[in-house]
Amino acid sequence: MQSKTMMKTNCPRCEGPIPNEAHHGQYPGALSRTDNETEICSSCGHDEAWEQMAGVLRPREKWDAWLQWQQLYIDNNSELQDWVTDLKIKEMKEEPPDGEDEG
Repeated sequence: MQSKTMMKTNCPRCEGPIPNEAHHGQYPGALSRTDNETEICSSCGHDEAWEQMAGVLRPREKWDAWLQWQQLYIDNNSELQDWVTDLKIKEMKEEPPDGEDEG
């Protein structure tokens, strides 16, 4: 029996085919370094390796496909739209201007 991570055929990080365009669904992709469970495409696995090495590994919440899904869900829910707007305003107030170090 295959695990849940091995049944997906599209990457949750970029929505591309797993493991890649040439071998879509033929064998498992890479495991995401964010949780060591989520199957992603080979290209995103490569990107995550470089991101981790550079110390800038994006969490799942920052993945393009994840953000698109969230936006679609929010766009169809007016109560969430207000909450997200308030959250974005709060985050903007907390972020230091570009070029300035925190601390």
